Parts: sequence; C-alpha cells; structure tokens
Amino acid sequence: MKTSKLLFAFVLILGCGIVSMAQLPAPQQTAPGASPTPFAGFGADDTNALRHFTIRGKFDADNIKFQNGELWIEHIAFDKPTEMMVNGIHWNPSWEGNKSAHFVFKVPVVPFGDAKVRVRKILGRSEIASIDLPSPKNKQTLTIKAIDQPPGVVMYEFEVTW
Repeated sequence: MKTSKLLFAFVLILGCGIVSMAQLPAPQQTAPGASPTPFAGFGADDTNALRHFTIRGKFDADNIKFQNGELWIEHIAFDKPTEMMVNGIHWNPSWEGNKSAHFVFKVPVVPFGDAKVRVRKILGRSEIASIDLPSPKNKQTLTIKAIDQPPGVVMYEFEVTW
C-alpha cells in the first residue's frame, strides 16, 4: 500500500513537472537591430530584479559596456562581434559606426550602487584585457575590454554579478 502511494505521488509530481516544463517559453530572439522591450512591474529593489547577467559572443577587440539596465558594444578593431547572446537571448544589434544599438533588459536591474562588481570569464582563449568598474566618475558604467589574440576569433562568455 505504501509503495503504491509513493509511486502515485512520484508520478503526480513528475507529471506536473513535465507539464510546467512544456509551458516554458522558447528562448527569445530579437530581430536584427531590435532590442527587447523592458518589462514593467518590478521596482529596482524588488527581489526579482537582476543582480547578474551573462554575455556570450565572438569578440575580437571590443568594449562591452553596461549602465542603468542597458548593455552595448563599442567596437575597437578587426571584426565586429557576432553570435551574441545576453542571458540566453539572441542579440543581433544594428550598428552606428562602431557603436551597437543598446540591449535593454526585460526585467529591472538593481543599480550597482556601492556593490562589489565581479566579472568572470567563463569561455574564451584570452584573458580580459581590462575592466573599468562602475563609479560616480564614469556615471556607474561598467566596461569590459575584450581583446582576442590572433589568429581568428573565438567564442567568449562573461558573467557579471553584483
């Protein structure tokens, strides 16, 4: 009797998990040049607001910048970034000269304030060239300088937490 109750509970839990997984949205993809629209409904101090993000792509020589819930690239040299994703969302920005359109996060992002900002390279062959941490002097802008060593360009992934 106990075994059949446990089996029933297991099947019920497993079934609910499969149903809820089936209802998960597919990864979003933005049109070239478009930026996801911000999601309204949370305050910056809300526990659902972001305190981290990841960016993935093929970077050759680029400054990855983040400020006030928006991310953009300032291209330095060689090939412009390709195959980019931010928090799992495909991003193919339009470019004005060497500056990309901004990626706007869909949920609120907690301001840096006095938090300790950490940047970790997850993937890529070269080390991060430099990091300019957010401060009042640079209007709370984080800059990650990604310089890939030749030959060619490879995939990089960075995680930022605060």
